Amino acid sequence: MIIPMYKYDFLVYHDDFNRFLTGLKDLGVLHIKPHHSVSSGTISDTQTKLKKIRDTISLLLKHKNDTSSDHISPKLENGQQIIEKVEALQTEKQHLQLTLQNLDNAISYAEPWGMFSPETLKKLKENGITVQMYSCAEKLFDPKWKTDYLLEIIQVYTPNIFFVIFQTKDEEITIKANRLTWPENPTSVLKNEIEQVTVRMSAIFQELEMISKYDMDILYAYEQEIYTQMQIVEAYEQSKNLNENKVVLLSGFVPQFKQVEINSYCEENKIFFLSEKVKPKDQPPVLLKNRKFPQLYEFIGKLYSLPSYSELDLTPFFAPFFMMFFGLCLGDAGYGLLILIAATLYKYKVSSTLRPMLTLVQWLGLATVIFGIITGNLFGLNLLGDKFVFLGSFRSIMLDSNQIFNFALVLGFIQIIFGLCIQIANKVKQFGWKYTVTPISWIIILFGIIDMAILKLTGNISTYFIYVAILAILIFNDPDTSILPRIGKGIWELYGITGFIGDLLSYIRLFALGISGAILGLVVNDIAMRLLSIDWIGPILFVVFLLFGHGLNLIVSSLGAFVHPMRLTFVEFYKNAGFSGGGKAYKPFGGKIS
Repeated sequence: MIIPMYKYDFLVYHDDFNRFLTGLKDLGVLHIKPHHSVSSGTISDTQTKLKKIRDTISLLLKHKNDTSSDHISPKLENGQQIIEKVEALQTEKQHLQLTLQNLDNAISYAEPWGMFSPETLKKLKENGITVQMYSCAEKLFDPKWKTDYLLEIIQVYTPNIFFVIFQTKDEEITIKANRLTWPENPTSVLKNEIEQVTVRMSAIFQELEMISKYDMDILYAYEQEIYTQMQIVEAYEQSKNLNENKVVLLSGFVPQFKQVEINSYCEENKIFFLSEKVKPKDQPPVLLKNRKFPQLYEFIGKLYSLPSYSELDLTPFFAPFFMMFFGLCLGDAGYGLLILIAATLYKYKVSSTLRPMLTLVQWLGLATVIFGIITGNLFGLNLLGDKFVFLGSFRSIMLDSNQIFNFALVLGFIQIIFGLCIQIANKVKQFGWKYTVTPISWIIILFGIIDMAILKLTGNISTYFIYVAILAILIFNDPDTSILPRIGKGIWELYGITGFIGDLLSYIRLFALGISGAILGLVVNDIAMRLLSIDWIGPILFVVFLLFGHGLNLIVSSLGAFVHPMRLTFVEFYKNAGFSGGGKAYKPFGGKIS
């Protein structure tokens, strides 16, 4: 449900405006209405600072480790110090990573030459002997070179050979081999440098872990502080100066249930204000408030878009379908039971902000158990098979693959019709009854086609109803235009029947995902049973493969069971419900950062 909003206009004497903003910030109920679309440099700078804080928080959360040791005691007093410290550590870490890469390359180059002393090479050169490095393919190495020059083979790394020639000042070397330059250091020195770099990188990771363990509260408070500063700057910029800058006008939106608070504040402080119920043209923010069950699904709807203020909130309407779709897609009672138990055990070990998410997981696990029983799947076992005849009449509630296929299509048809009914309610709310002719006609056409093709209950009556509905779409599809353009638009509207067919067929994915998960579970069981027949180690391999196979299948199937119902919701259901979206979230001035 979308909470009704009221628009407020405040007229404040300019000397009292700072005090007024402080009071509004403490109340935390007014969503400020923008009068200007262009942000100042101050806001841009604050937004940049806020982004840097959030990036730092995100980075530190990746390093969070509650089991880390306490041998480092950070001495950071404020959020800016934390950001500067983390940036310095990150810069050093990136430099060390580059150093490691260069050292690895240097070791690869120096490794064929083993141990050598740069000082000895330098002394030899001072005494007129230069040690030249060469490499070539083994098949190109000429043994005659050993007699022609003072040559020593250092290393053979098939297919290459590495060697040196001791060259005097007047000696000329003419061989067909690659002449190389000496490494700056031997591998022992380079490996020692790598060890030092690795130790320092480990220390950096420990420092980041300590900061994420002890200083996150300071950083969150700093984020809230900067966010509030940005809100204050925005409040100044979105106000209007009137009457030669002596009076300041500030406009905003307040939820209906918060009116008493702001009215009392204005009366106590003698602030002149006007309030009225908002109109869609005011572009008010959207605040959702649903009962406990649909409230769990609000975050899913927000992944797509908030509804516009003038339309219905679809969260309570898609929530039961989403739960059923998830259960049907995963479709294994054993997997559902594992999800339900894991969510229940873990629920009270997490913060209060994450508990609603785990409550949702509990509901999805319960739906999976129910639909797993209906489809007859338990950890990849087909309960409709001959091995489970002992279940007796209990198996009568289970569906075979053909029935599941039909059930998925029926569910899809019900949701499409339900979406059209919501579209009718939306159009009545937004535009009036005359705009509902098209969705009502589509419902008649769809039921008529189902009756003619499958049910065959009403004879020719369905045909007549379809003709009437088609005529209604041609004439009443857009009441605000003249008749000829309306008929042309109606012809195009009728082409939408192909869209309904495509939408309906999309629900087959519910059947396909459930069947594919069941087949993978069956394959895991089959392979595990074959491993069981291996002597001695067979039982161990059996258990390990069952845990690994079903664990992997559970993860992959759960991901598909979440994504595909979300697609059916956002594409098929939202489209048929006439969802427009585009709503902006209610963000009260002085409220907690979201």
